[in-house]
Amino acid sequence: MQGKKKYTPKIFYQLSLDALVPEDNFYRQLQSELALDFLYRATRQYYGSEG
Repeated sequence: MQGKKKYTPKIFYQLSLDALVPEDNFYRQLQSELALDFLYRATRQYYGSEG
């Protein structure tokens, strides 16, 4: 049987990048073990104030 399906694309998609990355991903594990918060303070002077 042949036919045509009328496709209507969605205007808005609800997508979370966090949901796309598996729980056992290497970078997730690395992030949980390393505390790199000090980098924000250490590199603050190199970022602009306009955005």
